[in-house]
Amino acid sequence: MNGHHPGRVLPKLKSVAGALCLLFSLAPLGAVAADIPKIASPVLFTSLGQSPDAKTFSILAGRAKLQGEYSTLATGKEVGASKTVFVTVGTSLKGFGSAGVNLDSEIARSEELVKAAKAAGAYLVLVHIGGEGRRDAMTNVLLEKLAPNVDAFIVYDNGNGDGFFTKAAGSKPLVLVPKAVEVVKVLESLKP
Repeated sequence: MNGHHPGRVLPKLKSVAGALCLLFSLAPLGAVAADIPKIASPVLFTSLGQSPDAKTFSILAGRAKLQGEYSTLATGKEVGASKTVFVTVGTSLKGFGSAGVNLDSEIARSEELVKAAKAAGAYLVLVHIGGEGRRDAMTNVLLEKLAPNVDAFIVYDNGNGDGFFTKAAGSKPLVLVPKAVEVVKVLESLKP
């Protein structure tokens, strides 16, 4: 066993991991979000996948006193009229049924939103606050379609267990929040 007592290695690893967790939890969210430019109006909130997370995000934005339009099925025209667009990704079969959409139509809408944002120069932010529970196969398809085309990411870190968002962001701004409600602080830090 190379002279090491197995009971002594684990506590050292725990203490290093604990120190890293503490370090990251003490970092102010405003500093983490510093790479995202200040939010320009008009602001649009929309859903891709029709989960209730987009509505939750728009409520959190309201708590941050960030004004914006909420549209569950935003069109390219709505995106084109906006300067900042937050797209919350998470699928819900109930939401699909209520909205009369399916995975294929949401993929097509994703492409429409990206095209309109690029044409209008809108800043596109992918939001995922549903955590691991919203990372089902259909959500992952939508994430893979949208992620390469956005300008920044705001993600509940529980949904980044596999490192998907870290890889997808690359050098783009990625804000990982410890709890979905911490989004309020992030948005407050981004207000002009």
